[in-house]
Amino acid sequence: MVIRKKYIEDMLVHTLLPFWGIRHESTDANTAELDFSQGQFSIDNIQQSTVWRTKNTDHNHLRISRVLKFLVAVGYQDYAQKLCQFMQEKRREMRLPPIVPWNIAAKLPPDVSA
Repeated sequence: MVIRKKYIEDMLVHTLLPFWGIRHESTDANTAELDFSQGQFSIDNIQQSTVWRTKNTDHNHLRISRVLKFLVAVGYQDYAQKLCQFMQEKRREMRLPPIVPWNIAAKLPPDVSA
């Protein structure tokens, strides 16, 4: 479990989320360990987040679906759902429809946008 958590922290939190312009907000500033149970996010780089926030079709959408599906498969369904809901909410703020495959990958109802 420790290796899985470290891998997710390294690959997702420190690599993919920043690539998408997202920051994982840790609620405990006293520890270097991320709290995956909180699943709080913010937009860290508006330009990096433009692709998934403002486009309805893009190769990154499939990549995001695969990451959400992976998180569910390795036992991080709550985290995947919180991340998906955050991203869908940011799209909704842009008056764009939800990306249904993201919801399906995160095991959320297809029509849930936030």
